[in-house]
Amino acid sequence: MAAKTRLLANPEWAHLHAQAWLEPPAFQRLSELHVPTLIVVGGPLLFEASQAVEALSQAIAGAKVVTMPAESPAINMDQPEAFNRTVLDFLDAVNQPPQQ
Repeated sequence: MAAKTRLLANPEWAHLHAQAWLEPPAFQRLSELHVPTLIVVGGPLLFEASQAVEALSQAIAGAKVVTMPAESPAINMDQPEAFNRTVLDFLDAVNQPPQQ
């Protein structure tokens, strides 16, 4: 597993081993994000990837997770039209004026 995947999939590993890269580690700062965030997941996920999605969605307030059926995790390449529609719909919703 690549180092970046380990960082997302295992926050404890990130805390112990990412000190040389960022201080504090990026994972510990995800709660500082205050922008609309979309996490798109496709295909069968490995256990580590499932953990990463869960960790990201819990750490980023208001993050939206969309799971799209696919034959691989590369949903943007396998089904570009569906992926693009998902992203554009998210952006359209974000750009709507607040309801009064």
